[in-house]
Amino acid sequence: MRTIEDILKIFPLTAVSDWTQHLNGHGWIKTTACADVTSYIEGIVSGSARVSGNALVSGNAQVFGNALVSGNAQVFGDSWAVSPLYIQGSRHAATNCSYGHISIGCEIHTFIEWEKLYKSIGLSHGYSPAEILEYEAIITLFAKIGR
Repeated sequence: MRTIEDILKIFPLTAVSDWTQHLNGHGWIKTTACADVTSYIEGIVSGSARVSGNALVSGNAQVFGNALVSGNAQVFGDSWAVSPLYIQGSRHAATNCSYGHISIGCEIHTFIEWEKLYKSIGLSHGYSPAEILEYEAIITLFAKIGR
């Protein structure tokens, strides 16, 4: 579990008074954010984010900005130290959506799977030969510098 010192290292421009510890899960909530007592918060909720209902925020997850997590939603896993790689292709965006994975359109696969399957996936979604070449280059870049 993170301490207030850990939080202040992650958010160096904030003060101890900017944070409260959630009663259910003991995660950290910035005073500008909101998390219902019915939610379970182990992670961090900041910005003007709102977590409600039976939602779960656990592990190293961070909910921030204007995000809304509600109902029985679950947010968990590791957070990114820096923003993940994102490239807007001519047809779909490509995102390093989780460690070792690329999301292109509605398809999510590991770097290795994309390198093996990009042609057949592109053809199944009606990509032109030029688009397939474009996304091959994007996948190669992700495999080289992504996380």
